[in-house]
Amino acid sequence: MAKHIKLITFDKYGNLIPYDVVESSLREFEKHFVEEIRNSKHRSQLFNAYTDYIQKLNKIIGNDYFQWVNGGFVTKALKPNDIDVVSFIDHRIVEKHETELKSFFYPLSKSVHYVDAYIVKTYSAEHLKYKLFKSDNLYWMHQFLKTRPNRAGRQLNKGFIKIDMRHEKL
Repeated sequence: MAKHIKLITFDKYGNLIPYDVVESSLREFEKHFVEEIRNSKHRSQLFNAYTDYIQKLNKIIGNDYFQWVNGGFVTKALKPNDIDVVSFIDHRIVEKHETELKSFFYPLSKSVHYVDAYIVKTYSAEHLKYKLFKSDNLYWMHQFLKTRPNRAGRQLNKGFIKIDMRHEKL
């Protein structure tokens, strides 16, 4: 279950605490991961690319979806490589706009929008493909709650951000 916290904290490795899904508004996200981190010109550029991505996505599908945001950007790293984003969007919307959404999926999302982005189709519990959605959800949860293995092969726990776009004004 996602936790909404206004005060973002990090462990000694710079990873987000709690080691869980942390709900945030877009404004809080910018405040904690751009404005409050020194020398954030690079982070500001990444954040601007991310908000541009959201605006373009919203023009196609509206704002009835949520995102999980992760990667080096959701740590205290001064120069993260990118922002990792998974958008959870109703399957009917994705299927209706499949052609228009091609550049919003990795790998095109990286070269076109400068965001490492993926889209997960959501299904209701009654739908035949609901298990596929649950599987995708668990996959990304597993990916986002641990760091990549370090040189010793050790993975560290970390949290990540959830933003519900229905509540955002861009």
